[in-house]
Amino acid sequence: MEEQDWIFTFGYDHTHPVTGESLATNFVRVSAQTYVQARERMHESFGNRWSHQYESEYDAGVERFGLTEIEFLTREEITEQRLLRDVTEFINELSRPLWVWRAARGRLGVDPEHLPEFQRRSAATRLRNATAEIDAIVTRYVDIADRKLRSER
Repeated sequence: MEEQDWIFTFGYDHTHPVTGESLATNFVRVSAQTYVQARERMHESFGNRWSHQYESEYDAGVERFGLTEIEFLTREEITEQRLLRDVTEFINELSRPLWVWRAARGRLGVDPEHLPEFQRRSAATRLRNATAEIDAIVTRYVDIADRKLRSER
């Protein structure tokens, strides 16, 4: 049996599994041999967060309602893109405290004995605060990753 394209639409409360953006005016194309196989593929990627299945763009009202096609992502691709998004957020959030930490560490590493006492204390305080902030961010993201891994099992 030859594969055919099946069209799936979304409702107003459905969101993209990676970006979180509304899918209300979008559709996705799934290639499968049967109606049931297409539903199974869709369910693997979007769970039950989609609206209707159609045999053609015309039946789905793509042109009539001005729907925009989005790329169909497999469960593995969704997981990879979520991980990439999470790592990017993690790195962005760490950038400021790391910059403060490096600056304070560099200030102390030059020759702390030649620094006035108030500058030594100030650099040490910034170093301590930045270290605590980095630790809190890392701990939060490790907890998030752990919960996600448990929920996907």
